[in-house]
Amino acid sequence: MRSAEKTPEHSGVFYAARRLGMVAGLTLIGIAYVIFLLTVLHAMHWVGGQAGVPDTFFSMFWYSGLLLDSRFGGHAAALAWAGRVLGAPPVAHLHPFALDWLYPPTMGLLAMLQACAPLGLSFFLWRGLYFIISAALLRRTGLPWGPIILGLTGPAALLDLSNGENGTLTGGLLVASLMWMETRPVRAGALAGFLSIKPQLGLLLPFILLRRRLTPALAGFVLCVALLVLLTLGFEGVYAWRWFLSGARHASTHMISVSFARYFPAIGDTVFFMARSFGASLATAWALQALSSLAAGALIWRAWANPADTLARMGVSVSLAVLLMPYGFLYDLVGFSVAMAALGLRASGGRRLTYAALWLLAGYAGILAPIIGHSFMPVGAAIGALMAWQELAGPAAPRTPPHAHSPASKR
Repeated sequence: MRSAEKTPEHSGVFYAARRLGMVAGLTLIGIAYVIFLLTVLHAMHWVGGQAGVPDTFFSMFWYSGLLLDSRFGGHAAALAWAGRVLGAPPVAHLHPFALDWLYPPTMGLLAMLQACAPLGLSFFLWRGLYFIISAALLRRTGLPWGPIILGLTGPAALLDLSNGENGTLTGGLLVASLMWMETRPVRAGALAGFLSIKPQLGLLLPFILLRRRLTPALAGFVLCVALLVLLTLGFEGVYAWRWFLSGARHASTHMISVSFARYFPAIGDTVFFMARSFGASLATAWALQALSSLAAGALIWRAWANPADTLARMGVSVSLAVLLMPYGFLYDLVGFSVAMAALGLRASGGRRLTYAALWLLAGYAGILAPIIGHSFMPVGAAIGALMAWQELAGPAAPRTPPHAHSPASKR
């Protein structure tokens, strides 16, 4: 008869060693995050060296919004100042979309609001609003504060801050929409409609809406987008859409077609960018991106075939969205960061450590890419999708996210 001796795997020594390794790993990730935070803050640029006036994409948004606002009177002094400080030509007589603008006219509506305050004040005001809006939406879905804070202040969110982009806002909208897709379909569809300010982030939505036949969500989406389009026609005119559908498309295609020897998009996060970083020709890179998009779309379709664990399915979706998009950057991965943080906090052992590493990679990939000469974030997204899929398919997987029945989720 075999003795009841404990195996090494079940011994206290083994458990203590594994626990120590976990603590050490998470500590290193925490230290790496602090270093990244300090690096990003140190690297932020200010227009003309003036503290409080950010030299980021936000400056372009703000100036374009100022031009749009000027069509309705006023802002002459502000335009003169902006033209001088930002180095932009005094083009008040031109349509703002004649500038180097690659965004849809729906983004112009947000830019008009941003231009209602001085540039420096507006930058910090809207950064705060992005955080508050996303945090409030995510909390209402039932997510606990832990992953919300980690996601909205993670490395991807820091890149979003330093670049003056809107990934913190769009990430919150995307995750909240996915979490509510079946329980609050109209609300989820309306939130998805606001992603029209950056349409590539919503490429996964047709697969979900058609697979689950979510007519209310589709109605909310269509109504929201239709309202935004009507507003753009009133405030920006038909020219804005003509530019977006012609000039902006050609400009963006030209930008990503530039040789990596001349321009290396270190924070690019798509399969196209990864293939180009390994020396693939344009035709080969586009072919690989097409295969990746088809595979990601098919997997999203499969993931939404039946009711499943809400949190895991959201994690699968935002991870596969990275492989689906032909054009995107690390500052668009705030939603991915929220998902990795949420899944990591409910996991244990090596899985928690892996999720934490993927959360960190969403920013560090931009630092490592120039060093090794290759972009590799799609690999991290694939790992995140695989791990979340394992929880999606698990028979013991819970059907609701942590605290989904908290008072905050019922208000």
